[in-house]
Amino acid sequence: MAKSIHIEEEDGEDGDEGEIDQAAKEEQSQALRSEQAVLASRGAAIMCLMYLSASGGEPNEMVAQTLQLGIHLLSGGNVEIQKVRIGCCYCEGNFWLFAY
Repeated sequence: MAKSIHIEEEDGEDGDEGEIDQAAKEEQSQALRSEQAVLASRGAAIMCLMYLSASGGEPNEMVAQTLQLGIHLLSGGNVEIQKVRIGCCYCEGNFWLFAY
């Protein structure tokens, strides 16, 4: 799900500071989306699912790092990556990922 960003107005004295914080958050959000798009275009989302499927559910360091990558790809509610992952699961028949 997408995260919403809300900044409360205080006494009106820090109005410029609130705008700067909002601008910084928006810039961080755009940088995250850009990074996610590059990783997704290189097949990282599908690779995560394929590796997790091949691991058979056995925990190890590589599985942990793959899960971290998958979480990073989904940070901020990236709908495009969610669609890629769900489409891959349906095409490959890897429904066990949703069983846990």
